[in-house]
Amino acid sequence: MNDIGTNLRRLRKERKLTQEQLSNEASISHTTLWNVETGKTTPRVAIAEKLANVLGVSAEEILFPKPETPPSSVGRTDGLVWGSDALVKPSEGVVKVGRAELSAALYAIETGLISADAAADKLLS
Repeated sequence: MNDIGTNLRRLRKERKLTQEQLSNEASISHTTLWNVETGKTTPRVAIAEKLANVLGVSAEEILFPKPETPPSSVGRTDGLVWGSDALVKPSEGVVKVGRAELSAALYAIETGLISADAAADKLLS
């Protein structure tokens, strides 16, 4: 799949549309949509405009997709801030921790198994 096809498929799926639904609403053939999504062809401007109208975006957003921004590796939970290999607790400063330990602690916090403070104390001990 090319960037245009990947982007178009993402936009379609975000709106919970099937290829058949999108092609029908845009008045284009299912084969044309499939060819664009799989990177076999690049849509003409007229096709991109029809798809854009249905998807609620501009034709430029379809024809010139921006590179996806990777998810941030920084997060916050109950006063804690973490990165890919560090934890910041206001009273402790920045502390390096292992990724596996940090992932396990974040999972425990998100599932309610442990409070953020308790998880931080365990990581920092």
